[in-house]
Amino acid sequence: MLIIPGFLDFSLYTNRTLFLIGDFYIYNPPALEKCRKWQVLELRICVSGTKLVVGARSYNYQIMRGVMERRNNTILAIVITALVVGLATYFITRETLVGDRNLQAENEQLERQVDELSRRVEELDREIDENVEQQIPEATRTWNTYTNQQNGFSIRYPESWSVNTEANQGVVVISQNDQPRRTINVINDVAGASPTDLYNAISDPGERITDVRTLKTVNGSAIILTVQSPTKGVFQRVLIPADNQAIVIESVGDPDQLDQMIETFQFRS
Repeated sequence: MLIIPGFLDFSLYTNRTLFLIGDFYIYNPPALEKCRKWQVLELRICVSGTKLVVGARSYNYQIMRGVMERRNNTILAIVITALVVGLATYFITRETLVGDRNLQAENEQLERQVDELSRRVEELDREIDENVEQQIPEATRTWNTYTNQQNGFSIRYPESWSVNTEANQGVVVISQNDQPRRTINVINDVAGASPTDLYNAISDPGERITDVRTLKTVNGSAIILTVQSPTKGVFQRVLIPADNQAIVIESVGDPDQLDQMIETFQFRS
């Protein structure tokens, strides 16, 4: 019999049998079936009545088997714990994936709603443009448009006319070969001024007013036309109050054409 230092395990091989118990190998002991009982004294082994004492305290085979069973139970607990952790991880991951899919579906639905709203806004813009175009009188539908971005208004004028914004500072001249002509001027800081105050501010000495009438109302502002008779031809002045400013259009020439231009006047936001 050969005893070799080893580690805690229990192994059995056929023919030339190798046992490993405690901290010792026991090489080629008698057949296992011949050993009715064996004990361990840290480590004590009984093989067919032959004893090998390696310690001072006796453990029987049943105790060793209990140790092995506890070891197996520990392994089983580890396996069960691993399974529980694995299942928990699976379900948490699954819920996360389901939540991500739901969030993606909500985002896609919102994108479809935004696209639908954008399409509807474009349709409304086209409808507004069509309605505005229909409201423009036929006689002025082909006219050009002058837009004053700084003061927020626009007005149409005959396509054969031209616009000169360099005549005087703040004055716009719309004319055809200089005559007849329309000039547009903007007076600022007029909040609270009455129409009479505005007339006095823009009128020249000696002018005689022959008619005052309201042409139309745009965004709550009255467009007031005054007709005067100076020494040269028919002179008309249009006064358009707007918040803290007043837009003044002066005209020499065809009064009907001026009325058509005033009908196209609009404030822009």
